[in-house]
Formats: sequence, C-alpha cells, structure tokens
Amino acid sequence: MYDTFGFPIDLTLLMCEEKGFAVDEEGYKKEMEEAKKRSKESSTFKDGAVIEMTADQVDQLKNKKAVPPTDDSFKYTWTSTGSGDALPATLKAVMDAKKVFHDASVDGLQGLVLSCSAFYAEAGGQVADLGTISAGDATFTVHDVKKFGPYVLHIGECTSGTFTVGQEVSQQVDYVRRANIAKNHTSTHMLNLALRDALGQNCDQRGSLNDDEKLRFDFAYGKPLTEAELEATQAGVNQQIQDGLLVHCQEASLELAREIGPLRAVFGEQYPDPVRVVAIGGTSVQDMLEAPKDDKWKPFSVEFCGGTHIANAKEAEHFALISEEGLGRGVRRVVGATGAKAKEAFEKAAELSARLEAAAKLQGGELTAEANELTKLVEVATVPAVDKKKLMAGVTGLKKKLVDAQKGDAAAAGAAAKAEAEAWAASATGDYVVGLLQVGADNKVVEEAVKVLTTSVPEKAVLVLGKGKTANALAVVPPGLASKIDAKEWVNAALAPCGGKGGGKSARAQGAARDPSSIEKAEVAAKEYAAGKL
Repeated sequence: MYDTFGFPIDLTLLMCEEKGFAVDEEGYKKEMEEAKKRSKESSTFKDGAVIEMTADQVDQLKNKKAVPPTDDSFKYTWTSTGSGDALPATLKAVMDAKKVFHDASVDGLQGLVLSCSAFYAEAGGQVADLGTISAGDATFTVHDVKKFGPYVLHIGECTSGTFTVGQEVSQQVDYVRRANIAKNHTSTHMLNLALRDALGQNCDQRGSLNDDEKLRFDFAYGKPLTEAELEATQAGVNQQIQDGLLVHCQEASLELAREIGPLRAVFGEQYPDPVRVVAIGGTSVQDMLEAPKDDKWKPFSVEFCGGTHIANAKEAEHFALISEEGLGRGVRRVVGATGAKAKEAFEKAAELSARLEAAAKLQGGELTAEANELTKLVEVATVPAVDKKKLMAGVTGLKKKLVDAQKGDAAAAGAAAKAEAEAWAASATGDYVVGLLQVGADNKVVEEAVKVLTTSVPEKAVLVLGKGKTANALAVVPPGLASKIDAKEWVNAALAPCGGKGGGKSARAQGAARDPSSIEKAEVAAKEYAAGKL
C-alpha cells in the first residue's frame, strides 16, 4: 500500500487499531527495505536478471572500444506539454545481463549505448524515461535508463528484428509520460518553497521521488504538520500554479550560483561545475546571477537540478497534498499529485463532503447505513490530506449523532416500558403477571419493566417479554412462590415457540431467541406455564 500507492503507515496503523487488527510493523520495515532494494535495481527484468555497468565495463567502452561519451543534452529538447521529435543516433555498444559486449542485439534483457540520447536517465529523484529505439523492422523497448560514468545505458529488450553495432537508429521517448513526470518534478520544487513559507523556516530536503503518478518529498522537520500548515502548503503550490510562473533553466558557475539568495540545495549533495539552475518565477536565471542578493527573488523557488521540467507552472494545472507522515529521526514525508490526478482528488473530496452533508439530515436506519458506507469510502479515498481530516471528522460526527439518537431512543423506550408495566401492575390479579411490551424492546428495556413490577407487586411472579432484533424474556419469582414455579423453566417454556431458551437461577432467569416473529405465541406459552404452576 505504501510502496505502490503512497498510503502512509501511520494511517494503516490507525485504521487497523480501530477495526481491532494488529500490524506486523517489523515485517513492514523488512518489506520496506526490500522495496528500496527493488527501486535501486529497477532494471530487473522478468527473469530476475539485473543489468548494470561496473568500472570494468566503462573502461572497456572508453579504452578498448573507443566509444565517446554519450551526448545526453538532447533530453532537454522537447515540448513539456507532451511531444518531441524522434532523435537519430548511432548504436555504439550492446551489453547483456552478464556484462558481456556483443556486436548485435541478443535475446532477453540487454543494454544499448548510443552516440547520443534523448532519454532521461534515473537521477535526482526523477525516474527514467520509457520509449522505443528502432531501425527498419527492428524495435527495442526501453524499460529503464541509467547513467554509468559518461555513458547512458538504455535497458530493455529487442521485441522484433535485430540491431547491429554501428547501425543508425531512431529513438522515441514517451513524452506524454514524461510530461506527467515533469509536472510532478516542477511541483516538488514549488512544494519545497511552499513548505518553507507555511512552516516559517527552511526544511532541508532529505530525498524525493517523481514519477508519472505522484511526487514524494522528504524533509527535515521534527513534528507533524497541523491542518493549517497542510492547507497553507497546498495553497502555496497552487498559488504558484495559478500565477503561471515561468520555469527558467540555465547552466552556471557553481560558485556564482551558490550566491543566489533564495537558493535551496540538498544537504550533503555534491554538485557538478557548471551546475544547472532551475528557477520557477523571476525574470531569468541570468538576472539572478547578476544580482544574487536582490530581495525580489525571495518569493521564488531556485534550486540546482538536472531534471526535466514543465515550461510554465500552470502546466501542472492542480496540486493536491495527499498525505503527510513521519519517517523517524526528525524527517517528514509528503506525497502529492498534480494534473488530472489532483483534480480527481479534489472532486472526490467534494463528492464525499456533499454526501456527508446530506447524510447529516437522515435519521434511523438510513443514517446508520449511510454512515457505515461513508466510513468505508472516506478511509480509502484518495483526497487531499486536509480534506481527509475534515471528512474523517464528519464521519465521526455522524457516528456521534447515531449514538445520541440511540441513547434517545433507548430512553424513550425505557419510559414507555415503565408506563406499560405500571398499567399491568395496577390491573394485576392472581399470583403472576405476564406482559408483552408493545414498545420495541431489547433486554435493557425489558429489565426496566421488570423493575417496576417487582417494586409495585413484589409478592407476584413476573415475566416480561420484549420484541426487538431478538425476542427477550426476563422472569423473577419471589421467595413466597419459589416452591411452586421455577424462573428458568418458565423462561424456557416462554421462548420455546421462538426457538430460544434461557439461563439463570430458579428465582431469576432471562433468555433470548433470534427469531422474534413468534413473540405473541411466547406470551401465550408463558401464561399457560404460569397458570399450570400457580
């Protein structure tokens, strides 16, 4: 749930606790380590093989095969709304999963090295591009892209035809997918700034992940964010989107770039020189370099980043902060969504909010059914974290209304039962009283009626029947009649027509039956038994 959907462990623990389930936290931690390992080895193929280069393979390419470094500058040549041209290149090397080089493509998992690359290799929290490489009738599906030293390795399988080293190929990136990744990556930068503004302090980045489904951002902060802070953070990102801030990217001297006032850099990260600067807002990176301490840059996000980004913040469309949780050691994690997924999250929140508002006007069984359904829906809904808190509070309010209503109903039923019992006592003749409550009655309501009778006519044997979800019976026999009638036998005789029985002692016994439809027959049976004994 966490690795695939970003569903936080703290909510899992809370929900399971509410349902009476336990969570194997040690098992969770173990699986998390496995998930991290799988992430690092994301080039693992169906047969379990992993393909990667070591220093030996890099040395072979550089010195023995004289393959020049891959020119991957073309990864920035695209249209961030989701399009880009196919890029021609020359196939320079083919390497199999055993790190052996071949003159032509092979079966199974392999890596292709090209003279240039339009693909983004996994780095800086951004996942690798996917796409195809083709030449004539040969097609290679790219499942992953990694960079080893100066070489970009396109990892995948040949799905048709054969490629040979030296051949001219064409590469086509899945730019629609990359556009979604870029929305999330640029929004991560905006989120970093929004967190600073919402929390009133710099929160050093501790890691991130940007793919086509979501963005994930880890930062140093010692306590959970409040509802107001979550709301302010989400609003801060959406404000940057609504302002349509331009995204500026430019390489610059590392020394000069470090002087830009609002610059945010990852703690402990080693940056290249020159370094790529990404600024969201402002006039240009060059203007920032020329006046690095100017306060007019303060409202904008400025970071070192080699990733691919949208051209304008408005391309992200919407931002929803889906969850926030602690990772321990003073590190928090937020998961967010952009574009259509964010819009869906807001729409789902609005839909559930409207249902909660309508549910508040319901009564009785309709309220119970809707409250139960909404509880399930809210628990699993992908909605903004702020809305999730409000929706959970709304569900809690519905449950409280149900409890209050049940208390009110119980009090009313108890009062009505007492009134019926008083009437029976006033008209009682003989040594016993058998009464069937007309008000809906559970065992507590039945007991209220019995208390009235044992107080008003303490010398008489009494048995009261009630009809609720079950058939209920309670009998009390005073000491003066103990030798003549047994309370337990009396209850059993009364409940027999309903398929039930009782338990207790000869002086006091009670019982129930699942089928209350024959409660009138139970009343007749109770009277017949008492008449026969008394």
